[in-house]
Amino acid sequence: MDVLLFGREDFIAIRKYYKFLLQIGYRDVFIHPPEFAPVLELYAKELSDVAQTNLARCGHLMHEADVLSEGILDCVNRGEAFHAACRRAWLQAPKDRRVLLLAMRCDSFDFSEPDKTICAKDELTGVVDQLVKAYTDTLSAVEAFLAVVSPLGQEIHKLFVVVLKARALETSPPYSYAAQGTCDNWFFCGARRTALIEWLESITEDDLKRKAELDRLARVYASTSSALFNLGDFLYRVQFFLRTVIKRFSLITPLSRFSGLLLTCELVAEVLIGLRVRAERLGAWSEFVKIHANYDANEE
Repeated sequence: MDVLLFGREDFIAIRKYYKFLLQIGYRDVFIHPPEFAPVLELYAKELSDVAQTNLARCGHLMHEADVLSEGILDCVNRGEAFHAACRRAWLQAPKDRRVLLLAMRCDSFDFSEPDKTICAKDELTGVVDQLVKAYTDTLSAVEAFLAVVSPLGQEIHKLFVVVLKARALETSPPYSYAAQGTCDNWFFCGARRTALIEWLESITEDDLKRKAELDRLARVYASTSSALFNLGDFLYRVQFFLRTVIKRFSLITPLSRFSGLLLTCELVAEVLIGLRVRAERLGAWSEFVKIHANYDANEE
C-alpha cells in the first residue's frame, strides 16, 4: 500500500523548530517571552553555532520546496502528455502496435513542444531519451534536497540533548519510589513526608515557568524528529518512483516495438499518480510556509 507521510502536523512541527532555531541561533536577537529567556540563554552559547547551521538548512528546505514541487510536476505532466500522445497514435492506427519504433514517423504522434521538435530531429526514441533525462535531472534535485534533510535529522539530538538532560533533572523529588523500602505509603512515612512537603514549598513560580519551558522544548524535539523522519521517508519514496520511471523508459530502444512502448506507458501511469500527489504535498508545505511567514515566538 502506498502510504503518504508528511502532512500538516509535520508542517507545523518544522515551523516550530525553525522558531526554536531563531531563538538560539542569534543570541543578540531573542524574540521569545522574557520569562523563558533564562532557560534558552543558559544553553544558547553552547548551541548557537549548531543552531545557525541548521537554521540555514531549514530555511533552504522551506525555500526550495516550491521549486522541487514544480520540477516534479513538470516531469509528471510531460510523462502524462507523452502517454496520451502514444495512446492517440495507437487508437488511430491499431495495427501499428507491432511496428518497430525506428520505422515509425513523427507525424503519427500529436506531440506538443518541445517533443515535436525532438522527434523531428531524433525520431521517437529521441523523445524517450529526453524524457529519461528530465526525470534524471529531477532525481538529482530530490537527492540534493534529501542531502539537506538528513543532517537536520542527525543533528537534532545534538541540539536538544542538553535541554533534555536539564529537563530530566528539573525539580526532581528528594526521594524516589525505588528508595521507599518496606514502607507501604512513602508519602506518609515520617521524615520522607516532611521532606516532600518542604520540597514542594520550595518550588517557586520561576521554577514552574522554567519546567514548563523545558517541557515545551522537549515536545518541539519529539515532534520535529518525527516530522523530519516523515519528510525523509517521503523523499525516499519520491526517489523510488523517479527511478522506476527512468528504469522502465531506459529499456526502450529503436528496436523496441510500439506495443512495448505502450505497455511501458501504462505501467508508468500509476507511478505518475503517486509522484503528482507528492509534488502537490510539497507545494502545500511551501504554501503553508508562505502563509505563516511570521515566526513570532509568542504565537502558538
